[in-house]
Amino acid sequence: DEVKGKGKWELKSLKLDDLKETLNKFQQAYSKGGMPSLFWSNHDQPRALGRYLNLEYRYYGQTMLFMLMFLQKGHIFIYQGEEFGMSGLGYVDISVYKDVEAINYYNEAIKVKPKEEVLKSLSVKARDHSRTPMQWDNTKYAGFSNVKPWLDVNKNYPTVNFKKDYESENSIYLFLKELLKIKTNNETLKNGSFKLVDLGENVFAYERKLDENYLVVCNFSDCEQKIKDIDGKIILNNYKEFNNKLKPYQALLIKRG
Repeated sequence: DEVKGKGKWELKSLKLDDLKETLNKFQQAYSKGGMPSLFWSNHDQPRALGRYLNLEYRYYGQTMLFMLMFLQKGHIFIYQGEEFGMSGLGYVDISVYKDVEAINYYNEAIKVKPKEEVLKSLSVKARDHSRTPMQWDNTKYAGFSNVKPWLDVNKNYPTVNFKKDYESENSIYLFLKELLKIKTNNETLKNGSFKLVDLGENVFAYERKLDENYLVVCNFSDCEQKIKDIDGKIILNNYKEFNNKLKPYQALLIKRG
């Protein structure tokens, strides 16, 4: 989601075709040996959930991201807080930021751009969004400490925290556990071939083949997507049903043949 030649702070929407091209390149590079690293976020990259998706669909968005990335070939890396859907701070004042990169950019950019535009860029791309304290529960400072942390706790911590997610009917954490169990015990999903499948511009789909044949289908949008009939047995679904229309951020693992 960067504008080529203009640095990280210029904003543009992520093009799914660009993501497909990048991830396919990695998968093909490791097709004859080795293992790529599979991850969405880290301490230098803002959390993918808020960066790319509509936070109104937190459970479905985060579980879709997990299925899209982690069912590929590679070693899985889960960044702290992703397992229950932590997101960035959103649009906040410059006084909230601690990262020197963000502060330096702000001080230079406001000389030539409106303050609101600069803060908007920071709200999407600043590194502090992935560095806020872990949100364990809804107690003061999210159970992270008994004193005010250096970085502010995200204000959404009363509703977005590990304890609440774990006890929820739709638990991101428990869904992730099931996904990891399936991947760990399946040779095809660990070492099989990877091939992109075209099911529409807003759908990221790919096939994994070895001893068995699997299809992973992910709706990368917050709108329903109609797709062609798919044969096979659904092994994992982040919704309770599938009727040949993908609901917002719906993701499926299908065993074929």
